[in-house]
Amino acid sequence: MRWQGWAVLAGMVVAAAAHAADGVSFAEVRAQVYAQPLASPPVYAWDTVPELSLVQGLVTGLLTARLAGTLASQEDFKEPGPKPIHRAGVCADAVWRITERTAATGLLAAGTTLPALVRFAVGTNRTVGNGFSARPFGFAVKLFPSPDPERRVTTSNLFIFDQYGLDGDTRPHFLQPAPGTPPLQFSNVVVPSGIAGKLGNLFLGRFDNKPDRRELYPLTGVDASGAPVAVPLTPYELRLVPRPVPADTVPPDYRDELMAYAPGTLVFDILLPAETGVRAAVPLGTLTVGQMVMSRVCDETLHFPHPRAR
Repeated sequence: MRWQGWAVLAGMVVAAAAHAADGVSFAEVRAQVYAQPLASPPVYAWDTVPELSLVQGLVTGLLTARLAGTLASQEDFKEPGPKPIHRAGVCADAVWRITERTAATGLLAAGTTLPALVRFAVGTNRTVGNGFSARPFGFAVKLFPSPDPERRVTTSNLFIFDQYGLDGDTRPHFLQPAPGTPPLQFSNVVVPSGIAGKLGNLFLGRFDNKPDRRELYPLTGVDASGAPVAVPLTPYELRLVPRPVPADTVPPDYRDELMAYAPGTLVFDILLPAETGVRAAVPLGTLTVGQMVMSRVCDETLHFPHPRAR
């Protein structure tokens, strides 16, 4: 069964590469992510002390190679293999809907409703909090610029962390703030405030000259039908704020926590924060998360292309 599973993954990568020239469809990507769902969280090497996997990645050069490859590749699938960081995650289908009219263009323009895929993960690979090891919480969104789920398109990808960025937070749960702390919000701007975040940004700066900000231009340069935008207008920051979710008996492993949410329970408000030309935060729309899934494809082959800084 182990070799059969790897053969299936390899076949999916070959099929995805064949479609790279003309893009991918939401339907085919979703089918691959959900093809072999796991009933329980997968077990990876170093799970007892997951931070050691980061040390191993640095010593062997795997972390450097994977980060360079992530920025270089624009494909939606990559060769199978465990991630050095954000290794174990949970994926879900979702609906991206923009209702408020602003100056932002493309997929941030009013009237946009698109299918999406989301992957939630923590940067240190520690899936169960221990109360003192800070974990960077974040997720990636893959948008398909067409209301037709069968149409092949070039995807647009968004990367965001919570307000604690690469410094991380010691809270025990992904979507439940620790008592006495501010409500959670996720943003593409990741400004370090502690030593861990500054060291992380210093390392990431080897691959991207603006490591404290994930670019938004992939979301504004193409419209909801996949057509290029003649004059893109891109905001500096975008925030996604989760609406309150049930806090009763939250499982300790964040993967089990996320898997417990029924489709439609988890909703993020998409906000354009106050900045130059915008006096107050503007609610743009929502990201509504659907069916959660754990799978090897979600963890090991699904790829979210990172846009380089401009």
